[in-house]
Amino acid sequence: MDVNNNENTGIVLYANLLSDIKTRIRQAQVKATLSANAEMIMMYWDIGKMIHKRQQQEGWSAAIIPLYPET
Repeated sequence: MDVNNNENTGIVLYANLLSDIKTRIRQAQVKATLSANAEMIMMYWDIGKMIHKRQQQEGWSAAIIPLYPET
């Protein structure tokens, strides 16, 4: 019985380790997603400021953003 008890303890410890690893991976994934989202929001905000600044300098009727961008 002592061998079975040791095996069960080992299995439980291994299962706990896997659970901890999965939790850590999920935490890192959430953190990476939040960081990427924050960076994208800052980029869009900066683009908006750039467009607004140009519109203020050149007026609304200026061709600031071409209707058909060159590709």
